[in-house]
Amino acid sequence: MAELLGRECAVKLSTNTVLSCNEWSLNLEIATIPATDFGDTWEEFLVGLRGASGQFVGRFDPSDTNGHVALQTEALSGTSGVSLRLYINGSNYYSGTALITSFAPKADVGGAVTVTYGYRFTGTVSYT
Repeated sequence: MAELLGRECAVKLSTNTVLSCNEWSLNLEIATIPATDFGDTWEEFLVGLRGASGQFVGRFDPSDTNGHVALQTEALSGTSGVSLRLYINGSNYYSGTALITSFAPKADVGGAVTVTYGYRFTGTVSYT
């Protein structure tokens, strides 16, 4: 089995790499709707709506106009979302339109300024 290595991952806005990212997560969710009836001895559920959300983290780079600056602008304006791609290797990725739900820069006197972006996909999430 081929192992996946984190160093081969990337976060991109469309085809532009967000520089200095070092971590991302994705949670694919399926809502469940209770469908248990009187007399049942086990719970039953219907499949509800699907959704996806997560976060990505990196060192904030104010010179990265197509990455960090674009994300900061989207977080401040919250207008239309971004075309987000989360790469698991050089050619495979999850993608869709994502709303930036949080922008959390963090400064530490002993380290670099980092930022955590929260996102939520709106609509279909694809895997390529």
